[in-house]
Amino acid sequence: MKIVSNTGPLIGLAKIAQISLLKSMAEEVLIPPAVHRELLGKFGPESEEIERALRDFISVRQLKPLESEVEVALVDLDEGERQAIGLASTLELTAD
Repeated sequence: MKIVSNTGPLIGLAKIAQISLLKSMAEEVLIPPAVHRELLGKFGPESEEIERALRDFISVRQLKPLESEVEVALVDLDEGERQAIGLASTLELTAD
């Protein structure tokens, strides 16, 4: 299974020192560039947890061009949310 995440869940898990749960749940944990930038700008006690996860198991994945219907559906979201959903929409689905 692959997990694509927005910034909020990663920060929430890091605040309770449980971000590594994602590593045990999925073969890949992916984030788009906008989420990566948002995470790098995070300061606080959870920032060390986030940095460790970025080095260990979270991968930044560039987006492929989105279909116009997807772009229209995401227009009201912020950039990180838009990219995360856009990234998830372009991944190949496989049955596990």
